[in-house]
Amino acid sequence: IGRATAILLAQEGATVIVSDINKPGGLETVQQIGGKARFEEHDTAREADWKRIVDGILEREGRLDGLANNAGISGPYPSTFETETVEQWRRMLSINVEGVFLGCKYAVPAMRKSGGGSIVNTSSLAAFVGTPALSAYGASKGAVRQFTKTVAMDCARKGYKVRCNSVHPGIIMTPMGQGILPNDKAKERALKAIPVGEFGAPEDIAYGILYLLSDESRFVTGSELVIEGEAGFYNAFTGSHTGELSHSFTGAKQVDMATLTADLGQTYKMLDFMFRIYPCPGYNQPVIELMGELCQRHA
Repeated sequence: IGRATAILLAQEGATVIVSDINKPGGLETVQQIGGKARFEEHDTAREADWKRIVDGILEREGRLDGLANNAGISGPYPSTFETETVEQWRRMLSINVEGVFLGCKYAVPAMRKSGGGSIVNTSSLAAFVGTPALSAYGASKGAVRQFTKTVAMDCARKGYKVRCNSVHPGIIMTPMGQGILPNDKAKERALKAIPVGEFGAPEDIAYGILYLLSDESRFVTGSELVIEGEAGFYNAFTGSHTGELSHSFTGAKQVDMATLTADLGQTYKMLDFMFRIYPCPGYNQPVIELMGELCQRHA
């Protein structure tokens, strides 16, 4: 995703500074871009690296307009909270969460000096759901989602002219994505749960990041751009952007039964979708049956 984003941004005229702990991979990306791009070796969990790179950008390029905060790991699969070690947990959060924190911490002042800018933090669909097979990963991506909103609100209230949004990829065919689908059976099961009928590509996410970094999204901050092949799943999980689900289940005095039925139906679809990807024998079917019964009862 990082490489696809860097190439796309360069094609749109940006001067791109590619940073990665993987020096050969980063240099290869710069070579593919050609022209206005350079590479910096970068451990995103190290504060000194962030300071060095951002200071270097201001010194050499004179300004910083955008940051794609994309570095991340998923860890071994499966990894439940009972089997993960403290060391695995801390490493995951140091890269996936502290790296995002440090990127925002050092990019925001640089962008203020440049007259404003935009930060895009890469989270995941895992930020919205339980991930029993990827415990620390899911927790880290949930933290990125929330922290993004905090940065966005803080910058907006202070008049910094710095926007901050998150992108939430679904299953994307990258080495990390393939790592959680270890065999053909797992891939087939996951593919059946995606209504568009195919897995995402890195370029699908890159175009979302491009939009959020560009001036075309000038009125967008603190938002979540979910790119996962089925918008209905996102709406089902969050209760849609109008908040009907939250009103239906939080004791509102007047509840429209048609709305309630629709929300229950969407929730049923969401549960069915998730259980196809994260099967839990002995637990899934009773929940699915209960939701089906509730939908019929309120029809």
